[in-house]
Amino acid sequence: MQKMNCETCQSGLFDFHEGTLDPAESARVDAHLQGCDDCAALLADIWQMNLVSSRWQDQQVGPWNRSEHLAQRSGWQFPQALATAASLLALVIVLTDMHVVSTDEGLTLKVGRDDYVTQQSLARLR
Repeated sequence: MQKMNCETCQSGLFDFHEGTLDPAESARVDAHLQGCDDCAALLADIWQMNLVSSRWQDQQVGPWNRSEHLAQRSGWQFPQALATAASLLALVIVLTDMHVVSTDEGLTLKVGRDDYVTQQSLARLR
């Protein structure tokens, strides 16, 4: 019987484990396993992996309902509401061409270009 190297032995370990090797090849693998601790450890790992995988069970997964998933979330929290309000205000300012003007009386919101007139531009029109 020809001596087997580790690479050849390891390539046939799964078939050896499953019992699908022909008797002559199986005897060669068995003889190699008797003298090689590395290949014997690999076979032990294959046995362990087979034991663990035999305990796996298929489970049916129900359909995912997005609306139920979203409804499970808690209500709005303060930081989310504040961020939403700031975003909406920024959108209104951009879409309505709104300007914030500082006056002696405080801040004033001016909407549109026609409302945003300075005293200097009025003096030039006269």
